[in-house]
Amino acid sequence: MFFNSSNSSPANVSKLSANATSFLKGDKDITLICVHGFTGSSHDFSIVAPYLKNLFNINCISLSLPGHTGKIEDLKAIQYQDWLNVIQGHIDSCLEKNHQVHLMGLSMGGSLAMIIAAQLQDKIKSMTLFSPAIWIINRKQDLALYYLSKLPRFLIPNITIKKDKKKNEVLLFESYPLQALAEYKKVTLLAKDALPKINCPSLVIYSDDDDVISPKSSQFIYKHNKNKINHILNLKHAGHIIPMIQDQEQASMLNALKTFYTEIF
Repeated sequence: MFFNSSNSSPANVSKLSANATSFLKGDKDITLICVHGFTGSSHDFSIVAPYLKNLFNINCISLSLPGHTGKIEDLKAIQYQDWLNVIQGHIDSCLEKNHQVHLMGLSMGGSLAMIIAAQLQDKIKSMTLFSPAIWIINRKQDLALYYLSKLPRFLIPNITIKKDKKKNEVLLFESYPLQALAEYKKVTLLAKDALPKINCPSLVIYSDDDDVISPKSSQFIYKHNKNKINHILNLKHAGHIIPMIQDQEQASMLNALKTFYTEIF
């Protein structure tokens, strides 16, 4: 996945109508905040957010994380705290309205959700994690990212990495900067450390054929969540961008969401 040097230009993002935070308004005082992954977009929740909004009449916010504009320079300038601050800002706004706050994350978005859930404890009522990122599937590359994340930013080489298109993915970037990968790895390390402090109901959904994140990440998270409401769904052919699956396993995913949130709401 990583470490194929490239000088590719940013992808044309017109097909996404620009990546922007989207809001779906329901009538209940419940808000689900959806967080996309590294180089992803709010589009990644364009199936599950409307589904849950219509099913439970809740508010859904699908975030666009800082730096995810399709421009490499924008992503290069971001630090992981910027991502956390945007999520925190939306949570604060929801809490001011006395809304219940629930988190949903894809890949790195799941890792960010875990960090927030550990920090805010009982203010986060549940989290759903799709392909949550702790370890990438290539161990050598994961170790390289670990050491990269420990370097001062000014020592990280100014190169970009070619991005491979994944199943069900709409490309926002054709490549990404090495500096941003270091920030990504910092998030996964923090998420792993946050696990002992997380005690909210959770649903973890992963796929055996994920070619980005190791399935061991999901199994590790599930094993270490101490809440009695702790579910896991193992799909077989959903790839990495699970919220966007449209084959026969979509029904299994949507049914797991329905069952989990019926129990929570």
